[in-house]
Amino acid sequence: MIHGKYLNGATDDLSECFAVRKAVFIDEQHVSPEEEIDGLDESCGHYIVYNEEDIPVCTGRLIKVSDTVYKVGRVATLKEYRHKGYAEFLMLAMAEKVRSLGGLEILLMAQLSAVGFYEKCGYEITSDEIVMDAGIQHKHMHYLIQPDKECCCQK
Repeated sequence: MIHGKYLNGATDDLSECFAVRKAVFIDEQHVSPEEEIDGLDESCGHYIVYNEEDIPVCTGRLIKVSDTVYKVGRVATLKEYRHKGYAEFLMLAMAEKVRSLGGLEILLMAQLSAVGFYEKCGYEITSDEIVMDAGIQHKHMHYLIQPDKECCCQK
C-alpha cells in the first residue's frame, strides 16, 4: 500500500527526502548541490511517500508563507516510479496538511514539463511569465483550498 509521512525539518531525519531529491535534481537534472540544498530545509515541513515495498519514491516540502498561504517545493519522484500515482498521493497529502493548518492557498513554481501534472491536481497558472530557476524554466501556479470540497487530484 502507498503510504507517507510528514516530517518536521528541524527535528526529523530528512535523509530519505534528500536521497530522492539528489537522485532527481542533482543526478538527473544536473542542478548544482549548492542550488538544491538552499538552507531552508530545517524551517520546512517535508513529506515522503513510500511505495508498496516501503521504498521512499517521492518527496516534497512545505513552507509557511503566512497564516493562510503555504508554498510547495522540491517535489521529486524517482524516475522509475513516475506516472504510477505517487506524486498524486503526495500532492493530496500536502494539500490536506495545509488544510489542517488553516491554509487557504498553496503556491508553487512548476517546471514547464510538470505544468500539466499540476493542472490535473487542480493548480492554476497565475502568470504567463516564465521564470528560470536552477537553469530550468518554471511557471508560477497556485491552488485554492475550499474547505467544503475535496483537495487536489480528486477530480
